Amino acid sequence: MTEREDSPSILVRPAGSDDLPAIGDLWQEMIDFHVARDKRLMVRPTARESFLRYVRNTLMRSPSSFIAVAVSQGRVVGFLAGRIENTEPVYVISDFGHITDISVTESARRHGVGRALFRFAEQWFKTRGMSTIRLSVAVTNPVSRAFWKEIGFQPFFERYWYDIDNEGT
Repeated sequence: MTEREDSPSILVRPAGSDDLPAIGDLWQEMIDFHVARDKRLMVRPTARESFLRYVRNTLMRSPSSFIAVAVSQGRVVGFLAGRIENTEPVYVISDFGHITDISVTESARRHGVGRALFRFAEQWFKTRGMSTIRLSVAVTNPVSRAFWKEIGFQPFFERYWYDIDNEGT
């Protein structure tokens, strides 16, 4: 995948090992954002290290996954991770692109970074024969929900949560 520049100030490229500290910071910012809105999204104390190990050992190495970073003024301001997944072989479209994570630092939001990262992902999936992309968005994150709808995503599935200890209360 070649580097891609969607705006004069945003360069999107595949992540390298030198990007891991910035990816870790962006991931933590994303987690903190979500946990502040929904405690069910709390992570383990070792989650950041586990995520970075997954980035290094899987996303950066597997031919069916990737992680890209957005750079503005020499600084990593966002990342997007994705992989090719499949469902049961009964569906007409069983292989699909899955955007697993995206994070844009707060100061760079609403400047085209998320859109540039998405365009990179879209091209990555397309060159690998994917015709659809799926992702999940927290219901407590209306900004992201609106962003993905603006790009053209449509609701497809809903996930539900049930606390067994509370017996549905």
